[in-house]
Amino acid sequence: MNARTLPIRVGLLPGETIDSWLEAIAARHHSSWRDLLDAVGLPAPGSTVSSWIARPTLAETVALVAATSATGADIAAAALAHHDTRALRIDPISRTLDKTFPWSPANTSRFCPQCLSETGGRWQLSWRLGWSFACLRHHRLLAETCPGCGREQRHRPLAAEVVPVPGRCASPVPGAMGRILCGADLAAAETAVVFEPGHPVLAAQHTINTVIGSGTADFGVYAAAPQTAEAALTDIRAVAARVLYSATTRSLSRVIPADLLDVCLHGDAAPRSRTPTPTLLTAPAAPAAAVAVTATLAVLGAPDAHQGGQALHWLVAETRGSGAKPLACMSKSGTSPVVEAIELAASAPTMSPADQLRHRIAHPMPRKPGQGTTTRVYALTRAIPSMLWPNWSLRFALIRPQQRQLRPAISIALLLTATNLAIADAAEALGGYADNYQVNRALKLLVGSGQWHDIRHAFTRMSDYLADTDTPIDYQRRRRLDYTDLLPDDLWERICWESGAVSLNPGTASRARRYLFEKISGLPADAAPAAATDNPRFQPRTTDFVRKLTPELASALEVHAHEFLDAHDIRDEPPFWQPPTDLLDGLHLPGPNSADVDIDQLHHVVRHEGHSIGAAAQVLGTTPDTIRHVLGTCPAPFTPPAGDRGAASRAAKAALPPDTFVELYQRQRLSLAVIAKQAGTSPAFIKRLAHDYNIPIRPAHRQTPHIDANWLRQQYLVHGRSLTDLANETGATWAALTNCAQRHNIPLRRNDAYYSRRSPLTEAETEAAPPLLRSALAKMGGLGWLNDFATASSHPNLKVAAEHLGISRPLLSQRITELEAALAGEPLLTRARSGATMTLTPYGKAILDATKQIVLPGNPDRTD
Repeated sequence: MNARTLPIRVGLLPGETIDSWLEAIAARHHSSWRDLLDAVGLPAPGSTVSSWIARPTLAETVALVAATSATGADIAAAALAHHDTRALRIDPISRTLDKTFPWSPANTSRFCPQCLSETGGRWQLSWRLGWSFACLRHHRLLAETCPGCGREQRHRPLAAEVVPVPGRCASPVPGAMGRILCGADLAAAETAVVFEPGHPVLAAQHTINTVIGSGTADFGVYAAAPQTAEAALTDIRAVAARVLYSATTRSLSRVIPADLLDVCLHGDAAPRSRTPTPTLLTAPAAPAAAVAVTATLAVLGAPDAHQGGQALHWLVAETRGSGAKPLACMSKSGTSPVVEAIELAASAPTMSPADQLRHRIAHPMPRKPGQGTTTRVYALTRAIPSMLWPNWSLRFALIRPQQRQLRPAISIALLLTATNLAIADAAEALGGYADNYQVNRALKLLVGSGQWHDIRHAFTRMSDYLADTDTPIDYQRRRRLDYTDLLPDDLWERICWESGAVSLNPGTASRARRYLFEKISGLPADAAPAAATDNPRFQPRTTDFVRKLTPELASALEVHAHEFLDAHDIRDEPPFWQPPTDLLDGLHLPGPNSADVDIDQLHHVVRHEGHSIGAAAQVLGTTPDTIRHVLGTCPAPFTPPAGDRGAASRAAKAALPPDTFVELYQRQRLSLAVIAKQAGTSPAFIKRLAHDYNIPIRPAHRQTPHIDANWLRQQYLVHGRSLTDLANETGATWAALTNCAQRHNIPLRRNDAYYSRRSPLTEAETEAAPPLLRSALAKMGGLGWLNDFATASSHPNLKVAAEHLGISRPLLSQRITELEAALAGEPLLTRARSGATMTLTPYGKAILDATKQIVLPGNPDRTD
């Protein structure tokens, strides 16, 4: 159809709808509706929202331009397609509205009576949208019906023969036939009271208009994650529908201004309380829409999802109390993740701690576990040890439970975070070292710590880090290894010797093995396979093993851990690893930060002051578990105490590297005893060192060397050398030299004579002795005991005295104890302690004086 230019031009008003504009042209020409459409080349519409009213074709646009001299852009802006993909959807083929898009315009339209009065009855395009409920120019709600007939406007197309009258009701008179129209003045329609500028309902309408006009929602919760207008309006519809469905007058009165709520409750279009809306696709009456959208934007306008959740919490309580469907239905209506996040944040107070972790309540955008959960579970199962790393678990330390119960519980909690696993399944995946009760109890106690908000943040950060980071250790593989050959006893003994440590008791190897097992496997130390030599009574002390740990010992254990993993074909992982702690910076957590411990002070109180783990924790103002972790990470260097017997061995090892040992033992043919004497250590240590150096030991020869009697007499009597000195020179024993001297009638000096005489004295000799000594002299070796006592009394301590006598300190102590028992049972000496000099008791002084009076036949006079 070819359009001709109309004689009278009528311009389009800003924001006017295309059919209103054509009605105004028809009225100006006094033309019927059909004649006007024929004149501009348009077909009569089948409904008020179809064909060219929704989206003019190119041919229809060209015809309109030719007939009216309007521009194509003006015509496009006057059609509903101007809001396509923002406030509505139009099928491009049929040019009909998609009724699945929320609150699309129905076959009616709201209107502002005052705007109609000012524009001569011209209709705004925005009034056709279900999202329009208020006029921002006149600060009032839009009207719904004709003041005369009470019918909704633009429910059906104009009759073809009717001459349009802008601003008048075009609905047929009820019961009338033909062309009799109502004709009431729509400008006389009554609406709600005029609202003050800045009223929440006007602000809500402004926000809706801005979203539709820009095509993007970036206000409130959308600021961090902007959404399209379509997505945002879908969100608003979902929440608003729940408000209409569940909210009561009492609850609405807390979030809606009284004047707006009064209009909604008492107006003609007021919904009944608790009455569900017929469908979520149909726009409610303007007052109800105003209430619902205003309440919704109070939620979506919050700065973040959590504050939005707080703003929505009243509706959560209302829903739970009404028996209505849960709020979860809001996020099942095609809404964006923003609504889900707000909904979860609002429901968080009613969730269990485990569910709060599953739904990432601590995250700025909480969400339900969805696609990708399987991948996350796999990554976390690989990355999380059964016993959480101490540097993380200590930050959650409570008085109860202890770390050995808390660490597996937190590991399971991390696996629950952002996954849909049940606690039992998560526990099984990590080895089953905590059950449902233990995990729930630990989480409940953490909730009760008063710092649950930050604890949730910490769990979310830790879980996300482990899921998103390629951590260097596969703990799932470590859990499956066979640890029966880890750190055998003989290897542990060699490590102790090489590192200068001393195995103090049989349980040390067991504790070291369990300690190393937990570090390598991530499993609890109690799960370590028991060796045949393990003693169960040492197991509870495993945690304090770190007090004996030194840097050298820790390094040796790490070397063995490498060797152990290499033997099990694991060559691409470090033996130990722990994640960074800066993930927890800025959070207020109940436990101490191990980084705050003064390591130098800790090493001093443990090594120099000899404090236990608990005592060191008190000195440093922290927990024993924190001390254990720091000592395990930074072992205290070993400081040998005064008189440390191992110091000489360590010095000897440093002075006897393998090449020096080979030179002395294999080339110079020195004995182990001679090498030990030169190095200042024991032959047993030198033998051990030879074993460590893989140097074969020569077989021992027990032949007594030949001793020349004349040489012995010359060296012993003339030069005054001791039998001990001569024994060391000849390689003979002290006893062999004594026997040789007695065979050749070489008189022995007092010490040697008394020491060599082991048989009891004769009766005459005993009777000649002082009475105080007779009971001791009657014993086998009693004379030797008295001689040893007399010699020891002139030395500062038993150690020096034993060295002078050429015997061991324990043997000398035993002889003096036997002498005390043979006499009156009273102590003879006050032993040296803490550096003090040994002294005689009064009884001991009396015994010493009596001993100096002994004169035996055939013995030389003594020189005391």
